[in-house]
Amino acid sequence: MQKKYLLLYFIFFIAANLTFAGGPPPAGGNMGGGDWNDCGPGTWFDTGGAGADYANNELITETYCSDVAGDCIQFTFTVFNTEAGWDDLTIYDGPNITSPLIGVYDGTALPNGGTITSTSGCLTFVFDSDGSVTRPGWEASYTCVPCPLPTCSDGIQNQGETGIDCGGPCPPCGLNHNIGTGNWNTCNGSLFDSGGAGGNYANSQNITETYCSSVAGDCIRINFISFSTESCCDDLSIYDGPNATFPLIGVYAGTTSPGTITSSSGCLTFVWSSDGSVVNPGWEATISCVPCPIPTCTDGIQNQGETGIDCGGPCPPCPPVIIPTACANATYNLTTLSSVTFYDDGGAGGDPCADQVGGGNYCNCNCFTTTTICAAPGEFIIVDFREFAMWNTTSGWDWMKIYDNNTATGPTLYDNSSTGPQNPMGDCGIGLNILNFCSTGQCMTFEFWATSVVNRAGW
Repeated sequence: MQKKYLLLYFIFFIAANLTFAGGPPPAGGNMGGGDWNDCGPGTWFDTGGAGADYANNELITETYCSDVAGDCIQFTFTVFNTEAGWDDLTIYDGPNITSPLIGVYDGTALPNGGTITSTSGCLTFVFDSDGSVTRPGWEASYTCVPCPLPTCSDGIQNQGETGIDCGGPCPPCGLNHNIGTGNWNTCNGSLFDSGGAGGNYANSQNITETYCSSVAGDCIRINFISFSTESCCDDLSIYDGPNATFPLIGVYAGTTSPGTITSSSGCLTFVWSSDGSVVNPGWEATISCVPCPIPTCTDGIQNQGETGIDCGGPCPPCPPVIIPTACANATYNLTTLSSVTFYDDGGAGGDPCADQVGGGNYCNCNCFTTTTICAAPGEFIIVDFREFAMWNTTSGWDWMKIYDNNTATGPTLYDNSSTGPQNPMGDCGIGLNILNFCSTGQCMTFEFWATSVVNRAGW
């Protein structure tokens, strides 16, 4: 598996004046005020509103619809923070909870990457919080956009289809397929965990299967309708290609749905692993195919002869690399307007959710590795993490602090240690979170602590 990476961009200081304007109260208001039809534009919050936490023991279902014929409501989340694993927001694409599930969201990852758009005019939200611990919740803007025209590849059962994207005006519905029954070439059908429709998967499974388009020039697309695994220990890894050496799309566990996954070259590879105790309903997903995208130098995929992700080969040259020595304290001074790729001490590669010796995971060295990177005089640093995975940050085993300085003191930009404000971000990757920072001065210092027991892919 190739590790995604972070880029450090060094640019000149730019001064800017920012002006903020006030306005009337948000049209959408807070969740808990009842169903409404509105195209805004407006702003919608959790029950705590702007600046306050939601409450414990909430279970609220509300539906919001467009009030313009032919338009569909769209929400864009700018903030999302709930108690991970316990307080979740479930979103359905339609006027009630029998409509297709878009996803179940908790923690700090923005739902569906930030934007949720209905396909028929309405979205239904169900928020469930437990009896302890609250968080700031969410803030989202909303508006309306033209509803999409139904197609046989939109992942929705509509236009007289007898299944999702099959039957009626679309190709006949395909067969059901359970993981563990072999590789599959198809462009329609349903994919389940090993328990099939209505059953739980089994314990102690380790299954790798590849699913490819059966139509030349098309790429397979898998749309998850439901997803539920043991969050700590049973995970599904999805790779963009015909085997597990191709780029990792993501590792999924718990109730956060993978959503819609589309291959870039025709095939997707699934690696399913369950431990020896506790089983859940697993997943149901539908399969369709869409025209394969044309490779570019900005698609976030290593393809078309590139030597890195979107660099080398037909793309611009890949930036130089910094790989620190474990347990060392080092400073790197860069030239004017330069950029670098900065890895952990294990270098490129690694597994974000599994311990391994070598292969790109960082060292189990029970020590601090401190790296300071300084731009040229008069320039500052922008840091963009493409991968960030550590072991058990929740309990403070492995963690990182990033300082806006040339030493491991002073203003802190990031801290996911056991008492840090970003804890536990980083356990098994950062999902859809955006993790980037900008220095106020010339240098930035990265202080990383690794224990001697379990490692991960790092950064």
